[in-house]
Amino acid sequence: SPSKFVVPTWFIDIKLPLVSKSFPMGNLVDTTNFIYPTDDSVGFQLIFKGDIEPPVGTEETDLYVPFEGGYIEQEIPPDPIAGIDGSAIPIPPVTLPIDLSSLVLYNQSVYPDTQIITFGGITDTNRFQFPLTDTVTMFGSAYNSWIVNPVNRVLSAILDSLNSLEPISLGLSSLISDIDPQIISSVDSLIISGSNASPSYFSSYFQNRGYPTSLNNPYARFIGGNESLNDTIVDHDTTAVPANHIFQTYSDLSGEGLTENLKITTNFQLETVHPDSLITLYPEISDSMYIKSNLVFNISGIDSAKVSIDSVNLDLSEQMEAIKSQLSFGSNLPEVEGTTLEIKSALMESSGIPLSANKFTVSNLQSSFPWDMKFYLNIPNFVPPSGGEEVLIDRILKKTDDPYNKEISLRGHTLQSTNPDSAIGSLELDLQVIIPTQKATLPLDNSSLGGFGVTIRFGSLYFNELRAYIFKELTADTMDIAGYPSEMSGIGFPGLKFEFELINEINIPLIIDINMMGTKPSGEPVITKLQAEIATPDYFAQNHSISTDSVKTIIRWDKFGTTIYKYDSPNNWTVVDSAITPPNPGEFSIIDFFASMPLTAVAQTNVRLDGTGGISADAKKIGGSFKITMPFEVTMNAPPFIPPSGISKLEEFDHDTRNKIRHSLIHSEITTTVENSLPVGGDFAILLSDQPYFPKNITADALNAYRDTMIAKFNWDSTDVLYIVDNCDSLNPAKGDIYSFNVMSDSSQCVNGMKYLVKKTVGVSVDTVISYVDTLFRVLLPSPQEYYSDTSTVGRPGQVSIPGITSYTSVIDTSRIFLLTDYGSHYTVPRFSFNQTGDQSVFFSKFDEIDIKSFITFRVASSGVLGKTENDIVLLYPNGGETLFAGTDYMIRWKTYGEVSNVNIHYAIGKNVTEDQWQEIEMNLSNIDSLSWTPSVIADSVRIRIQDTNSKLNDISGWYFSISGGQYSRNSSLINLLINDAKISNTEYLR
Repeated sequence: SPSKFVVPTWFIDIKLPLVSKSFPMGNLVDTTNFIYPTDDSVGFQLIFKGDIEPPVGTEETDLYVPFEGGYIEQEIPPDPIAGIDGSAIPIPPVTLPIDLSSLVLYNQSVYPDTQIITFGGITDTNRFQFPLTDTVTMFGSAYNSWIVNPVNRVLSAILDSLNSLEPISLGLSSLISDIDPQIISSVDSLIISGSNASPSYFSSYFQNRGYPTSLNNPYARFIGGNESLNDTIVDHDTTAVPANHIFQTYSDLSGEGLTENLKITTNFQLETVHPDSLITLYPEISDSMYIKSNLVFNISGIDSAKVSIDSVNLDLSEQMEAIKSQLSFGSNLPEVEGTTLEIKSALMESSGIPLSANKFTVSNLQSSFPWDMKFYLNIPNFVPPSGGEEVLIDRILKKTDDPYNKEISLRGHTLQSTNPDSAIGSLELDLQVIIPTQKATLPLDNSSLGGFGVTIRFGSLYFNELRAYIFKELTADTMDIAGYPSEMSGIGFPGLKFEFELINEINIPLIIDINMMGTKPSGEPVITKLQAEIATPDYFAQNHSISTDSVKTIIRWDKFGTTIYKYDSPNNWTVVDSAITPPNPGEFSIIDFFASMPLTAVAQTNVRLDGTGGISADAKKIGGSFKITMPFEVTMNAPPFIPPSGISKLEEFDHDTRNKIRHSLIHSEITTTVENSLPVGGDFAILLSDQPYFPKNITADALNAYRDTMIAKFNWDSTDVLYIVDNCDSLNPAKGDIYSFNVMSDSSQCVNGMKYLVKKTVGVSVDTVISYVDTLFRVLLPSPQEYYSDTSTVGRPGQVSIPGITSYTSVIDTSRIFLLTDYGSHYTVPRFSFNQTGDQSVFFSKFDEIDIKSFITFRVASSGVLGKTENDIVLLYPNGGETLFAGTDYMIRWKTYGEVSNVNIHYAIGKNVTEDQWQEIEMNLSNIDSLSWTPSVIADSVRIRIQDTNSKLNDISGWYFSISGGQYSRNSSLINLLINDAKISNTEYLR
């Protein structure tokens, strides 16, 4: 009956493409990375090549050093040194008069004579006075006591004070303070000038008037000295000046020397007599008694100064550098770009050159200084032939000498370095101009002290033959294969061909260096080297007694190392010499280098002239080329790799399809068809992620390489660290400090065993999940069914003739289905791993490729497919783990699927909240997937809820977030508002 009718359930298959990708080898040609097609355009080959173009030749380097005008010349002009002005030290006349006429009392009867009188019973002598009216006699004791002793006391006081005065300092050092260079160490003395009209003198005058005894030992001295007063310039003295006599002396000071310190001293005393003797005074003689002395020191001028000179080397470095720079052979030989020519020795030409050439001249060598000078010039680089003259001048120069001139021929000399192992960079001029230690007399009339001058000249230098070290890079290339293709990692090249062919006419060693450096997948460096020296004509003459002007060298680099073949003629193919150099310990052959799976490769190629040889004036040259060829007839021992162009984007499922798959899925499977025309088999996997970037595997090296990609593309920090988490407990926000809501909206979506990539950043306390990577399935790459052989009429041996084809079907579990149908875009990429061939080589052609087609089938029940699609809400932000600040605007974001027209938005504080604890933010809001919200509470454990206004459909934050009061501590009005509204009751939050 109709009432018992049951709607049947049927099944619907939904097929979605997963991967549809071809990986053709034809795209591998990249000449910027030196990958070229083969000559028949079927295969590929790496080619590094370069020509020595243009050939280098000695015709570019003439065997002479020419100077403009035929010579170079350096003049050291006799610049005068300013003189000394003697008038800068004024020496005024000095007069020292001593007049003692008032020491005898006049008109006072105080002096006793020899008469004894008695008056009133008192005995006394008669007294007399000056001037005398009669002759008077007195005892010697009275004379000493009343006349001599008072006079001598006064003389001692005056003369002692005079003699104890400090010496006069002339300040002679100031005379030389402005002399440059500082060649005078001290001024020893000033020589006094004088004439009849204007004399310089020292005079002394001593007079004894009326005293009956003599002036004893009178003297007047003019003394000097620089540090101590040890030089007596003038000494006037006598034993006595009798009564009524005068001692007067005059000394001419012309030619005498004044030292730094000067002093005048004098002394004399009146003679005493025996106390019992009698002294008679006569009116005509002793009527007036006094002593008179007068000293006069007068300098009319200073003629010159005697000075001390310490040994001084005059600094002529600036002038010498000027001429040495012009004699630098590296700078004066004609420049050839990239060429270094270092002369070891040279034979100077003797004939057929200009008259001024190969000649050294010194002229106008003279000194007008008032002191002697030593001139020494030696150029040891020029070694004279037998009977020749050294380039050496050693002379003492005097003011009275005539200018000195000397010409030295350099013809036939050998020019060489003083160090036999060194090149001649420039001439080693040993020039010394020395003022020896000596005494000299300098004029003080402000005239110039004189000067020193010389002119040094070199004629152009012509060489008969050069023995030189030459360095010239003929070609130098650094071939950096940036981002060495992953498809080539671990590929060996048994068919590698490397060859130099060089023709040489020059007797200078030619060196070829090639350093090929790479990095293995393990991070270890790998290097292979070639170094070879080509043959020269001298080589065959010295080793095989073969005279030849041009020779040939062929260099081959292969699995045995480096092989060098030497031929005595470019057209001769009979090997004269050959040698094989195997790789050094720690190095690889060129074959093994590429078989070691280098992730990067850098080829440094350098061809250069490097060595010592002879150069003649005849034109010679070196020419040739090099070429490295590596056909892709290879051994395959590569690790798994991801082709850079293999990433596919899976568009987001529409909500209806997602809903039907998730709610009515009966079965799901992936079907993959692979056609492999590469000459090797292997396997490949399909990787799934929420991001378009994939690590090759989960090793530390692979994760570091992934991080480096993120640094380049998204400015990650180089200190960031990536690691893998595959345990959902570790991602549970309640148990750990890993933020996972970038890749899942709720921790319940975590899949155990899934590889989650987590980034750790220095200074950030919480690590962040950045993506997940899952292996959807893995299938085998079928090996080719058939290869071309040596007997095939088409194709190359080892090339695929019939590709391998296979199909696979595998079931996908529910967790993978939820990943594929999750909200947002998804990305897939194939990862290849080829079977290793060991030492067996295979040939890759441009026709080779891998074609992969993969689709997923979802089998769903009609009951779910035909049912109503349920709505859904997904809260995006804040979704847990964030820290918000009260008083700051934030955008609450969510995503709705289906028909949700209006939403209610709430927040709640705390865990396990009840319905009445949810607080309104906005009600019945028109659904636009976002709302601006300014939180006003301060709390931990906060969640947001987005709810459909017309149903109970909702989503809440995947975990708790917090709201901090840090912003409010700076705004008192907001704090008051919070307190008044009773939103917070504990002001401790505001501290």
